[in-house]
Amino acid sequence: MIAEAFKPEHVREILKDIAPSSAHQMADEAYCQMLKASGPSATLRNNAGQIIACAGLLDIEDGSFLWSFISSAASRHKVGLVRAARRLVEIARRPTVATVEVGFPTGCEFLERLGFRYRQELPRFGPAGESYHVYARAD
Repeated sequence: MIAEAFKPEHVREILKDIAPSSAHQMADEAYCQMLKASGPSATLRNNAGQIIACAGLLDIEDGSFLWSFISSAASRHKVGLVRAARRLVEIARRPTVATVEVGFPTGCEFLERLGFRYRQELPRFGPAGESYHVYARAD
């Protein structure tokens, strides 16, 4: 895998291959620009140049929020994604939280591999009323 600087257009490339979801509703240009400016971030490409994930850290009051957009092609790169995400989370060196839309068990599994633990469900948290799981990792 190849890491490069995150750009908002990378999110649009990932989302074009994913079924419509809350990610499509919130990932407008302003939101993606805010993510880019919020803290460390990166885009990962496979060896063929296809974007497989974008992720970063958003500073929040008592820690960091891990955000990510993961492509449908990412399942073939689980080990590399976990390694890259661990490095990103280690950058924070402070408590980190993340959310996963209910009904996306792959996202929950991914966070658990990174050392996150389930904390609670947030009913109707998403832009269209979707519920989310909250995960946290203390460092």
